[in-house]
Amino acid sequence: MYLKARAILLDALQLDSTSAEWGSEIYARLGQVTGQIALFRGGEEKIKLGLEIKNFADKSLALNPNNAMANAILGIWHYELANLDFVSRTFVKLFFGGLPEGSFEYAEKYLAKAVSLQPSVIYYRNAYAKVLIKLGRDEDARQHLKAALSLPMMVAGDKQNKRESRELLAQL
Repeated sequence: MYLKARAILLDALQLDSTSAEWGSEIYARLGQVTGQIALFRGGEEKIKLGLEIKNFADKSLALNPNNAMANAILGIWHYELANLDFVSRTFVKLFFGGLPEGSFEYAEKYLAKAVSLQPSVIYYRNAYAKVLIKLGRDEDARQHLKAALSLPMMVAGDKQNKRESRELLAQL
């Protein structure tokens, strides 16, 4: 399903890859779908897909800096990169010459913007809360998790997202 969606989105780029409205949205969706594909890949392919994800999000934000999804994707990208363990970092350095630096501070910046642009997206609030926890801002994280739990479910994944909100809140 995700491979087909990716192919359709790549075709859509041929129609409009430069407008702030459609081009930005297509690139953001490509980043999202590529992220889903990367979840089921390993090693070298996962790393290559990770670089594509960042590239798609960067292109989306170049066209529209207020694309909430692209901001969230870059925030999550930085979070995941900052969270890599020593062995994974060493593997990437050996086989790819390294990756761009990710940081929790960059993750916080992008996810804060995503939440400010679309405060009703539970997934964004959870991702932001995880970053805030890493930065030692547990009370801020608590507020976002409570807000996530108060939001109505809007997409299929929100049941799981709310479960994650409750689990994260219980750990604080």
